[in-house]
Amino acid sequence: MKKLLLYVVIMFACNTLWAYDFSYTYSGKTLYYNIISSTNHTVEVTYPGPYGWGNYEKPSGALSVPSVVYSGGVSYSVTEIGSYAFSYCVDLTSVTIPNTVTTIADDAFSNCVGLLSVSIPNSVTTIDDFAFSYCSSLTSITIPSSVTHIGLYVFTWCSALTSISVDPGNTVFDSRNDCNAVIESSTNDLVVGCMNTTIPNTVTSIRFCAFRGCIGLTSITISPTITYIGVAAFDGCSGLTSISVDPYNGVYDSRDNCNAIIKTATNELIAGCMNTIIPNTVSSIESFAFGRCSGLTSITIPNSVTSIGGYAFERCEGLTTVNLGSGLITIGATAFSYANLSTVTCAANNPPSFSNTSSYITTFGDCKHTIGQLIVPCNRQSYYSSWSSYFDSITCNDAYTMTLTTNNSSYGQVSGGGNYFSGSTATINATPYDGHYFLNWSDGDTCNPRTVQVLSDTSFTALFAPYQYTITLVSNNDEWGDVSGGGTFDYGTVITLHALPASHYHFDRWSDNNNTNPRSLTVTSDKTLTAFFVKDQHQVTTVPNNASWGSVSGSGTYDYGSTATLVAVPIDAHHYFSNWNDGVTEASRLITVLSDTVFTAHFGIEQHTVTVTSADTSMGFVTGDGLYDYNSIATVKAVPLNGYQFLHWSDGNTNALRSFRVTQDVELTAYFEAVQGIDEVQDSEQIIHVFPNPANNVVTLQLQGMTGNAQLTVTDMLGREVMCKQLQGNGISFSVADWNPDIYLLKIAFNDGSYVVRKLIVTH
Repeated sequence: MKKLLLYVVIMFACNTLWAYDFSYTYSGKTLYYNIISSTNHTVEVTYPGPYGWGNYEKPSGALSVPSVVYSGGVSYSVTEIGSYAFSYCVDLTSVTIPNTVTTIADDAFSNCVGLLSVSIPNSVTTIDDFAFSYCSSLTSITIPSSVTHIGLYVFTWCSALTSISVDPGNTVFDSRNDCNAVIESSTNDLVVGCMNTTIPNTVTSIRFCAFRGCIGLTSITISPTITYIGVAAFDGCSGLTSISVDPYNGVYDSRDNCNAIIKTATNELIAGCMNTIIPNTVSSIESFAFGRCSGLTSITIPNSVTSIGGYAFERCEGLTTVNLGSGLITIGATAFSYANLSTVTCAANNPPSFSNTSSYITTFGDCKHTIGQLIVPCNRQSYYSSWSSYFDSITCNDAYTMTLTTNNSSYGQVSGGGNYFSGSTATINATPYDGHYFLNWSDGDTCNPRTVQVLSDTSFTALFAPYQYTITLVSNNDEWGDVSGGGTFDYGTVITLHALPASHYHFDRWSDNNNTNPRSLTVTSDKTLTAFFVKDQHQVTTVPNNASWGSVSGSGTYDYGSTATLVAVPIDAHHYFSNWNDGVTEASRLITVLSDTVFTAHFGIEQHTVTVTSADTSMGFVTGDGLYDYNSIATVKAVPLNGYQFLHWSDGNTNALRSFRVTQDVELTAYFEAVQGIDEVQDSEQIIHVFPNPANNVVTLQLQGMTGNAQLTVTDMLGREVMCKQLQGNGISFSVADWNPDIYLLKIAFNDGSYVVRKLIVTH
């Protein structure tokens, strides 16, 4: 917990408020405490004076912080090491923290330069900013499993730190592969490193100031998985001599073995070391890129660089010579402060602007001495008059322009052009784009990169050419199809490939599984492609004219020109195959497949003759004879004429109307006889007509000479009454549509007691 130190000055009186609530002596060492909670009886360790330890006796040697302290008869649990609690206790050599402590606050042990070891218990959950910063004698640290938060700058400038480990039980941080670093497990972010750190290939980012002040770090390799590096990640690593980026990293590079880290997409140099040579493809230098790199003695900023960030070369105390390129536009605040510069050259016609935040924070401020000499292009001294406060003198040198061009801007690019002082050496580069190569410079020189002594305005053109690649096309079968469009082409040429199938064949795919035809292809390498052709296929369909009479086979998909076998099979012995729809009568046949085709098999069924006759056609007639399909139902009927009745069929059956299943030829004869005991006319003078007779719908009964009323009674041959109606006038019509086919007797009874009987035959 940070204390606000308050001084209240009252006239005639000055009273200082103490920075602690009480003190407690344990094992001969007096420490000071602030009460955090009077209810829970918890305290933090703090400092005694208004701004630290001041004139108080600082703890030294080995220190064990007690877990419980007493004041006013109350016991308190020590739960925090407060802000600045032991800051600048330079004689502390070791500290043991009790397992009641949960928080080590910011700057708790900062600047304890004699501290060799510290024991952090498994109760601590939070280690705040700067907690152990500038503990330059601390050699190792173990993060317990309980820690869930680690602040910024916690171990910055711990220059002797060689070992960092995280307890394997920690779920938030780890030190995978014994890497000597603290990594946030969920994000794969490297939080803290040291001089012996080896960055695992699983790390994806490096936190801001992660290696700050690791003086003993001599080399670093950026793995291919790292996609983010925070600002000042390697600030103050003054012993760093080698920096490299894995060539498979897609975000950063160390082009031209420059011993620096460069953002590939933006050409921004973010970290360098004493052996860095800045490539002339770099466009800017990020803040803190060379901060405190004391081994750096001179640096040349190429003409391609347009900006230098703040603090970029701050405290590079060995830096004596700086050459600023002609493309430089801005220089950040304190970029070269606290350097030991003696000579600065600047080839820019217009002085770069300074982004100074105040008169106290300046680009060249606080250098070891006033810089001896500034050299600028002749006739431009007056433009640099605002820089005079930094230099003993401003002199000039002739400057010449190096102009670089390419024969084709789409083939490659050049770098190294711009202003150079007379007699200086320019390094020019020709960088071909993918698929192209450098031929030579316009003066025939083939060196690349190339150094040129600048003695006058000079122009060079870089000649590039595209690589040529061969596209080879083949057919999987020359008889099935041909190909076109192959050949030798310049890199990047867009060509069109054609697969040309022969008749009755079609293109299926290329050997790379692309099935586009014709197909566009951008030439980037030698390539062989095979066009696969296949025979056209056709569908043969076989169907029966009646699925209950027979089955067929032979349906399917067939290559053009292949043979298909068609077979028609009747369902049983009572059915038979007749012919196919194209007239072929062979039930099993071979066809050559040339197109989609449907074949219908015509099946027939066995038929039988049903013959019905009347034994005496004057007595009655029969119906139902004919030709019937096997197993179908035949219905036959014997119909007697007026005055006759049906007796039986020749097989003894007495049903005048009968049905049966036809399985063979059948012959039936119907026998009739005259009706006995019924007089059709009994003592009547009436003339009666019944028509039509036989009938199947409406029957009309006409009476002539009838006087008065009569009654009509209709009975069937079994004497059952079917209808009874009163007759008036000359007759009546009635429907027999729903009557059973039979012979019916019509009895007309008159008022005088006489009656007449007529037969009516109903058929349907």
